Amino acid sequence: MPRPLARFIKCMNTVEVESLLAREAPLFLPVGTLEAHGRHLPVGTDTICAEKIAEELSINLQGAVAPALEYGLTNVLAQTSPASFFPEELFEKFFEQIVENFYK
Repeated sequence: MPRPLARFIKCMNTVEVESLLAREAPLFLPVGTLEAHGRHLPVGTDTICAEKIAEELSINLQGAVAPALEYGLTNVLAQTSPASFFPEELFEKFFEQIVENFYK
């Protein structure tokens, strides 16, 4: 039997998204900070891993994957390398707003 494909919100039409949310299917929001991982890995490693985990969860739990949030809380390397992060309070409000927008 072929393996079911993950459902990505960004690839769904409005009717599909509304149906998904109406049945209260789990929605997975991948989060990963863009930051240096040495010369051997891309700066998007955190997001790439989070997206793969969300994809597997969406398949196994019959949910969907929201567009990735490529900003996080990791500011350790911000002074010495490219990184994308928010202060904790702002990140929390931003994250909550994303969830509220889907489940209003």
